[in-house]
Amino acid sequence: TTDEQHAFRSVSNEVQVLDGCTLRQLRRIQIENISQLSISPSCGSSAVLAAFCPASTSAAPAMIRVYTEFGKGAKPALTKSFFSDASWVTMRWDPPSGTDLLVLFHSSELTEADVEGRTLHGQGGNGLYLLRAQHASDPIIALSSAQEGVILDVQWCPIDHGDKRSLVMLQGPQPALVTVFTYSVRGGTATPTRINLGRFGVRNCLRWDVHGRSFCLRVQSLRGAGISCEGDTIDLFDASPEGNFVRRAGASVTARGAREQNIGPSVLNVDFSPDGRVLLA
Repeated sequence: TTDEQHAFRSVSNEVQVLDGCTLRQLRRIQIENISQLSISPSCGSSAVLAAFCPASTSAAPAMIRVYTEFGKGAKPALTKSFFSDASWVTMRWDPPSGTDLLVLFHSSELTEADVEGRTLHGQGGNGLYLLRAQHASDPIIALSSAQEGVILDVQWCPIDHGDKRSLVMLQGPQPALVTVFTYSVRGGTATPTRINLGRFGVRNCLRWDVHGRSFCLRVQSLRGAGISCEGDTIDLFDASPEGNFVRRAGASVTARGAREQNIGPSVLNVDFSPDGRVLLA
């Protein structure tokens, strides 16, 4: 955990809870067929543990189990099953509180091309769920499915705007659809509001500035030339304190001659300055 009160070790069919200072084993949590483990960034007793268990047989579904207690005989506070060919998942906790969890599941094994970032759909997901173990009325919400298109990227807004929490999703087919989900963190409607901002080009990666005021879209791939003439263009969006999202600009970072000769993409990394006012490529 972030306060180093506890440490967790995943072994065959169980998670060992360790003392954060001495690493002495305190207890075991039995979790059959566990393959992935994620701990929320929240501190102390509010920390949450999520475990992914792929299907052990063709007749059994894959499972996500969420634990809010780590005592003897701990039981999951929340369980979500997936279809049996969910091979692995990407788990992302919300940055402001570390209690809400995005689960992006993938139906195929990660390939070498995915790892090296050579494909426009590298590590693309087949379904996106929002899990809120502390939300009693509606703890599991399906945000998107494979029928709507492969999910290329999804990222939390680093901060809450008032009582509103947001996340942005990029979804294929190309040109990618940019979608914003917003919901209240203090009650109100349980289902996130979905707003489709539109399709602005070939994109598969998004990044926020740390203050949650802006995010950018781009192509992330090391495959070299031939991906798209849009591989060296970037879109910049503003997020207002009221929760509105507006596209500010789209810009090319490659010389015209390089674009005409199909050289690139040459953008290997994009990041915001610490104050969020400058975008570096």
